Amino acid sequence: MQNNILHKSTNLDLLRAVAVTFVVVDHTSKFLGHPFVLGREMNWLGRLGVMFFFVHTCTVLMLSLERLTTETTRARAWLSFYIRRIFRIYPLSIFAVTVVVLFHIPSAFISGRYLFGNFDPSRNEVVGSLLLIQNVWPRGSREIIGVLWSLPFEVQMYVLLPIIFLFQSRLRRLWPLFAVWIGSWIPAHLFMPLHYAPHFLAGVIAFALASRQRSSLWPSWLFPITLGVLTMAFFAWRQSTAVGGMICFILGSLLPRFATIKSPTVNRITYNMAKYSYGVYLSHLFCLWVAFDVVRSFHVVTFGILLLSMPVLLFHCIESPMIQLGIWLGSAIARHPIQYASTEAVPPAAP
Repeated sequence: MQNNILHKSTNLDLLRAVAVTFVVVDHTSKFLGHPFVLGREMNWLGRLGVMFFFVHTCTVLMLSLERLTTETTRARAWLSFYIRRIFRIYPLSIFAVTVVVLFHIPSAFISGRYLFGNFDPSRNEVVGSLLLIQNVWPRGSREIIGVLWSLPFEVQMYVLLPIIFLFQSRLRRLWPLFAVWIGSWIPAHLFMPLHYAPHFLAGVIAFALASRQRSSLWPSWLFPITLGVLTMAFFAWRQSTAVGGMICFILGSLLPRFATIKSPTVNRITYNMAKYSYGVYLSHLFCLWVAFDVVRSFHVVTFGILLLSMPVLLFHCIESPMIQLGIWLGSAIARHPIQYASTEAVPPAAP
């Protein structure tokens, strides 16, 4: 029986929409020659967006595991989970890396106003990026697509998440989970794949708290205000990954406390932003390059058109067919009816 109040929460779509907006604003601002705004480094706005993505992704995937484990055996549920993740994250990332390498598209990093840096990747760097293991192999690997840096951390968290789900589901009290979060800071500093473990575990905390809560206490309009306050607190404090981990902990702890947003207009907008966010993540640097370096006229209009159309095209041509194939294969293994939430486990955008 699914009793988690976050299962039908549209607040998760808003969180994802805010996160992808932070990333796009960060990169666009730097590309236009404004790496600092109001004395704050824009790079950290994108980083905060990535951290919000980690909280969102982990929360949504815990919900997914809860659905699967109530409908089949644990082994089948876990195998189905892994298959769905593979078909959700890899097809589009492989396509993006392949296109960039074949056509030598500059997208490694923003090197200046209207300029993207590029390099000639080694064979191992290409393989590492295709497999999304470039944070551990090859050593010293550079990002072929700058935004691809966060995906390996997410893939590596996929491996551990079913075990974490099993651990938290057997807890009678929540204090051991909070103790794990505190303890996660040690391996986060010692072992690269776990560098963002505290940020992901904030999503586990959100899921666990919501599983034990039967009603929302705070009005929904407070949720976007809370996101704004947390963002301002991050920039008022010292911007760092560690501070971001604390912000994520607060976000995860508060997330189940808000009633779900009911506005049809807001929900329609955030739903579509979340649905196409992976395409935005992988294509927005390409859109900037085409609009300002290739077309070289009507820059803003061209960028806007590309940013709105390309993620939709990528979703319907690549993402959606592969998602459905993963769901079909996972469902065949798990032997339960096909279920799909459009924003489930959409990989994070990254600066």
